[in-house]
Amino acid sequence: MRSKSIILLFLVVCLAVYGGLKGYVHFKVKAEVDRLIHLVEPYVDIRYEEISSSFGGEVSVEGITVIPKGAVEVVRIGVLELAGDDFTFLLEMVGGLKADRPPEKVQVVARRIEIPVEVEQLFGLEGGTVAARPKPCTLGGILSHSGLENLDYQRLIADVRFGYRLNASAGEFSINIGYWLQEIENFRLDLSFTDVAAAGDVAMGVMPRLAGGELRYQMAQDYAIGMVNYCAKQAGKRPSAYLDNLFSMSDQRYAQELGFVPGQGIRFILDKMIRQSAEVHLRIAPGVRLDLPKLQSYSPSQWPELLGLEVTVGERQVTDLGLTIPERGAMGWSSRQGDTQVGAAASDGRLSRAKPRFIETGVDRLAGYLGSDVRIYTTSRSKPKHGILNAVKGEFLEVEQRIHGGKMTMLIALDRVKKVEVLRRK
Repeated sequence: MRSKSIILLFLVVCLAVYGGLKGYVHFKVKAEVDRLIHLVEPYVDIRYEEISSSFGGEVSVEGITVIPKGAVEVVRIGVLELAGDDFTFLLEMVGGLKADRPPEKVQVVARRIEIPVEVEQLFGLEGGTVAARPKPCTLGGILSHSGLENLDYQRLIADVRFGYRLNASAGEFSINIGYWLQEIENFRLDLSFTDVAAAGDVAMGVMPRLAGGELRYQMAQDYAIGMVNYCAKQAGKRPSAYLDNLFSMSDQRYAQELGFVPGQGIRFILDKMIRQSAEVHLRIAPGVRLDLPKLQSYSPSQWPELLGLEVTVGERQVTDLGLTIPERGAMGWSSRQGDTQVGAAASDGRLSRAKPRFIETGVDRLAGYLGSDVRIYTTSRSKPKHGILNAVKGEFLEVEQRIHGGKMTMLIALDRVKKVEVLRRK
């Protein structure tokens, strides 16, 4: 009986310590949250319904309302979660997070964020915009969701995620950012870095070296179809004809809307992204030690090679990632060609360049060049057929041609193909 009493007493003491520690941490965390809210009180009114914490290193704040000063609309957040590796993260938070000694792992998740479609509505502005936005029914407008109110959207609902992991002893750092915008789009970015000299370097803005990365983006089918149908109706065209016209605009128009002129491969990606809601998947694997600030020293045509960039859209790999960036202030139109200008840093021989040219390519390799310019020589004619390679389907090649300002898709039987040339660098 004596031993049982000792065990029971031990359990009671453990429970009391657990409850006391849990209550202490909960009280301190709540006090820290309230302190932070008080600091921003002159600019924004923040209220919440409940706060909780766990020994797993998590803090959850539920039922949040955010009202910027002077606003007439409310931003609501269903739950905001902050998590570290373990309970020590909460203890660090209670003691005050240090900028030069950041936690080794932090994950922030905001679920069910509700904001008005028009940012102007948030602040009660009329006849103006917080920032200039592209016009609805332009390519830039579709990509940036201008004109959502025309599709009867009232409020946007989103989940947002941000996190990082730091291994100071190994000099490694990784970051992940993502969001889900209900019925509109999904986005996720993961990046990893090396040569992090000290734990405080990242927090103090010292840029480590990029080791690799991955990006995924997909436009929701409901949004894409809804916007295209609306815009086609406004233009008095069928949806397919509206999209054909959208992607056949001039280079100057591309520069004005996107800030750059995409090559055929990037235009292929944009087309499939909007027309088919295809997922775009980018992989980054630099083959050399790459400092991101030095990337601007190279011409845009060199970026894919420097970054070791691989891009697929709807599981189709796209290798032609050429683009042109206009000179600063020259939207009207004097441009610097990414394929003909070389950055100053490229003159030291670290990266060999070659102007794109049509190179004979085996049929068995064509799947790696979807979205590229091709010339196809057949047994029925001496002149090649010129177009954009859309697909390799069984015994046929699907090629898109531009004719009299429009587009036509044709199938070419492989048994009639003598030679295929792809516009590429090597």
